[in-house]
Amino acid sequence: MRTFSLRTLGRLTLSLAVLLAALPPAAPAEAGWRSLTGVLRADARFSDWQISPNSRYVVYTADAEAGSGYELYSVPITGTTPIKLNPPLVTGGYVQRFVVTLDSQYVIYIAEQEVDNRQELYRVPISGGPAVKLSSALVAGGNVMDVKLDPDNVRVVYYADQQSNDVFEIFSVPIAGGAAVKLNGALVAGGDVSVFEIDPISNRVVYSADQEVSDRTEIYGVPIAGGAAVKLSPDGARAYPYFQINPSVQVVVFSATPSGSTSDQLYMNATAGGLLTPLNFSLAANQDVFGFHITPDGARVIYNVTTMTSTLFVTHGNLYSVLIGGGASTQLTTADPGYGVYGALFHITSDSQRVVYRYQRTAASATILESVGLTGTGRATLYAPTAGDSVFFKALSANAQWVLFSVSPANANYSIPPGGGAPVGLGHGFDPIITPDSSRVLYTTNQLSGNYDLFSQQIFGGDRRNLSRVGTNAQVVDKAVSPNGQWVVFEVESSTPPRTRELRASDGAEAPPPVYLPLITR
Repeated sequence: MRTFSLRTLGRLTLSLAVLLAALPPAAPAEAGWRSLTGVLRADARFSDWQISPNSRYVVYTADAEAGSGYELYSVPITGTTPIKLNPPLVTGGYVQRFVVTLDSQYVIYIAEQEVDNRQELYRVPISGGPAVKLSSALVAGGNVMDVKLDPDNVRVVYYADQQSNDVFEIFSVPIAGGAAVKLNGALVAGGDVSVFEIDPISNRVVYSADQEVSDRTEIYGVPIAGGAAVKLSPDGARAYPYFQINPSVQVVVFSATPSGSTSDQLYMNATAGGLLTPLNFSLAANQDVFGFHITPDGARVIYNVTTMTSTLFVTHGNLYSVLIGGGASTQLTTADPGYGVYGALFHITSDSQRVVYRYQRTAASATILESVGLTGTGRATLYAPTAGDSVFFKALSANAQWVLFSVSPANANYSIPPGGGAPVGLGHGFDPIITPDSSRVLYTTNQLSGNYDLFSQQIFGGDRRNLSRVGTNAQVVDKAVSPNGQWVVFEVESSTPPRTRELRASDGAEAPPPVYLPLITR
């Protein structure tokens, strides 16, 4: 057996210590996070990243390779080497956007893959494999611009100027591949489809378009596999392009200005047509519906009515509640004309019991955070800021037990029950979110560790954990919680040039500080 003198052993120990001290610190084996992507090359960045519905993968686009545009990758959320999903792209090409199918088997993406400046639609297995083109041949200059998934995971609907350049229409194609079918009716000269959504119950597509008269938007419904489109808005009315589909029954809610009227009115219709029903009370000539939401249980619609004064354009008004099938409306707020709640910036608890909103009642009043029951009872002031402060709504918990809000300019976060009570202080930080199980709040702050770290805190106060421990010259810039609530994925960016970026996944445990071996000197 070979032996070493004490002098030789001391030299070896010193050399090893110097070498280890020169290396960047590594996360210890028991750290609460792991790297998913490794540190990208200098100045490379993520264009987008998402966690798959089954919480097993993270899919992202990044210009990770020198000289490349944004390409598509996936990596198991438990961490291994990322897999590039797209085949080699044409020179100058890039992946523009993507969605993950609801069964987490495939990634549907739009890319300039074969021809520069021509965006087409493709499908690829989330774990890697051959990519299949889904979109049909495009006219010269045509591009696929958007895509949405059938909740039954059978078809995708995409938005493209496929048949005539700069005329955007909607098309449906099986996820498995096959012939695409155009869904909208023939468009008038100058017409376009504006917005489209898929009804998860009826498998119909609802879309807005100036289909019959140029510059007059109307609402239509059509079977997702193709067929005759049915007009859902009143004949001759000018509809707003945005609408909401009921999560529980096969109806859509939208606003439109009827022919001969100056007021924007609220309507409901079945996505197959035949149930056109006005929802709002009889409006005065100076009143408009400006913003609405369907309750999570699909039973009611909460809508905002603005009343014009000498102001050129009024954006704040009073909230009303009405049954989805129509009937008498219940007034929920009582602000003076020109004040109240802004547009659709109000929020309904998941149990469909209360609505939460920022609210200024009069010119002399402060803007407060308030809630009220959907039948107009149980009004509660959740927070009234002191002079110089402003309150901002942030989120509702999935269990309907908590409202998350912040107070500026200090960025102080609080939680409070939606029916009122004592606010719970959660510390100072940016962009707070609530975990899916409603138990914790995640936010980024530099006031605890000195760095912009990601912290997790119990929503009712108490236990707080540093999930990232990024160290000096780094910061957490984005975050998301997996659907199953088991993982937090976050993006880390260096704060000094050349900037580097990395995706990490945390199991929610406290991240210990990096371990440094002591330097042994003689």
